[in-house]
Amino acid sequence: MSLSVLDKLHNRKGVSAELVAFLYAESQKPTMLSPEYAEAYAHAALHADLQTVADVSASSLIHGEQSYSVDTPISVVMHESTAVVIVSGGLVSRHEMGATASYEGLIATMDTLMADDNVKNIVCRFKSGGGMASGMANASNHIRGLRGKGKGLYAIADGYAFSSAYGLMSAFDTLWVTHGGSVGSIGVYIRHVSTEKMAEKMGVAVTYVYAGEFKISGNPDNNLSASDMAQFKEVVDAEYVTFTELVAKNRQLSVETVVNTQARCYSDKKALDVGLVDQIGTYAELLTYIGENTMTQTEIDAMKAEARAEGVAEAETNAKLKQDLAKAEQVKRDEVVAESRATTITAMCAVAGLDADATKAYVDSTDSVATVTTSLKALATTDNSANINTSTTPETPATASATNAWAGVNWK
Repeated sequence: MSLSVLDKLHNRKGVSAELVAFLYAESQKPTMLSPEYAEAYAHAALHADLQTVADVSASSLIHGEQSYSVDTPISVVMHESTAVVIVSGGLVSRHEMGATASYEGLIATMDTLMADDNVKNIVCRFKSGGGMASGMANASNHIRGLRGKGKGLYAIADGYAFSSAYGLMSAFDTLWVTHGGSVGSIGVYIRHVSTEKMAEKMGVAVTYVYAGEFKISGNPDNNLSASDMAQFKEVVDAEYVTFTELVAKNRQLSVETVVNTQARCYSDKKALDVGLVDQIGTYAELLTYIGENTMTQTEIDAMKAEARAEGVAEAETNAKLKQDLAKAEQVKRDEVVAESRATTITAMCAVAGLDADATKAYVDSTDSVATVTTSLKALATTDNSANINTSTTPETPATASATNAWAGVNWK
């Protein structure tokens, strides 16, 4: 956080010196925040109402969603039996100073939703550049501990989920990222700003009287010493080990794979290739996917448990699960296509005046609708006994698809 921001906050009506001191102290702690968003969050504090909490307005709800009352500062909406948790903005350990989301609040929200029998699935909708390191690992581990308890846990980076936001996101069962969205920045930093040279030019000298060798480590009035740098680096390295191991465990990746990202921010397709997400799609597509998924979370959990019991590696387990889910979805799509084909062919055969046996033969064949259409055209030309009405569509087409197919046939 820059000194200009701290100065503006100090001179802002209603902002106490204690608050400015707190902000400065927090800025010296390890941060899991994408650097390009750090200053933006600091400036946002200049215009925020520090006493209010985030809420979801009616205009932000998509069709079919309703507000969900939860006794935490985190906003939640319901889409049928799916609860959607909104996580946006800077992340803090505990809710304070107008922050939109906190690790403590997210834990409480998740526990509330897990205890609600009316909630079948939980989606965490992220749009955050990250936040404090303190408390993130605890929240992520807590969410991971909710897996396998009968509810589907989904997370989506609806725009972006960087650093600590991705650390939270990685704890969910299934991860999505929107088209053009990004995830990653798995890293830690501490930022130090020195005003020593500026003070010298102004003729200002700052003197500390202190006890304890490291009591004034990292103060802004002096350049960072070698010992202070070593101390801060030790803290950052320790947090980085915790962070990378956490993501590796959550995503069932090797620690080496996570470390090799070197805190890069990955766009949608690259994130999928690296293994940071499972699917690319919009928020609406995720809700549709959840609604159409024929496998319950209990069945998915049972499949994982069975595979583990057979000694299958975690990575292979996930691959098998994805294949089985894909097969189940393909079977469903094939059934819809087959039903549509049968309905369309039946309608066209009825118009062509074919009897039930002839119609059944066409339906049971492996011919496409286009092939059957060609055959019926030939029949119309050669068989005068066929009662073909060339001026009207079928009187009672079974479906819209049958009507469309009829309209596409040039009967001559």
